[in-house]
Amino acid sequence: MDQTQTKELINNLPGLVFAIHKMLDKQEKNFGYFQVKKESDFCSLYIPSLPSFKLYQNSRTHIYKGYWQTSDILPDIKDRKHKPHINVKKKQTSVKVKQQGLTESQNIKLVPKQQVSKITNSKPIIVVKKQQEAIKFQAGKSTEKQQKLAVTESKTVTLVKKQRLYEVIYQYHVNPEIRLINQIIATCLKEKIEASISSVPENEIMPLVSITEDNG
Repeated sequence: MDQTQTKELINNLPGLVFAIHKMLDKQEKNFGYFQVKKESDFCSLYIPSLPSFKLYQNSRTHIYKGYWQTSDILPDIKDRKHKPHINVKKKQTSVKVKQQGLTESQNIKLVPKQQVSKITNSKPIIVVKKQQEAIKFQAGKSTEKQQKLAVTESKTVTLVKKQRLYEVIYQYHVNPEIRLINQIIATCLKEKIEASISSVPENEIMPLVSITEDNG
C-alpha cells in the first residue's frame, strides 16, 4: 500500500487514528470501540477480536517498540529474540550541501588606524586573503573606506553536513487487519517524529523520516 492509500485509510478510520494518537501521547482512552490503557512502561491499544498492541516509547530519544500480544504479559524490550512488530531505527549519514560562500569583506583583515597613521613615505604592500586569492593594494593610499569595502560577489561552496535518519519499520503480518493497523501506526509515528524536530544544529540538515515494511 502506497502513501496515498494509507492516507485514505486514515481518513476513513478517524476513531482508530484518534486512539493511536492517544497511545503515542501516553494518554488513556476508556470509551468507544478502540481503547488505550497505561500498563507499566507501555501504552496498550485494545481492539475487539484482535490481540492487544503494546507500545514502549521514549519520545526524547526517539525509541519506539511495539508488539502484538495475545496474552497480558508485557514484552521484554531487551530480549532480542522477541522482535518488535514496529520499531524505529536511527542512523546518521553525511550529505554534501552547496551554499553561497563568504563575501570578500568577511575575509578582510583590517589595519588598525594607529598603525596606518605611523606609516611613513614607504608604501608597504598589505595582502588580503580571499580564500585562494590575494588582493594587494598600497597602504599609503588606503583609507578607512577602502578597508571596509565589501565585494558583493560570493562563491558557491560545498559543505559536508550530518543528517539523522529515522526509519519506522513495521513487520509484515498475514492478518490483513493487523497489517493495515501497522501501516496506520507507522504513519502516525512518522508524523510524530517529524513534528518533534523543530530545529537542527548548524552542522546538520533536517533529519529524514521514512517508513519501511519488513517482509522478512
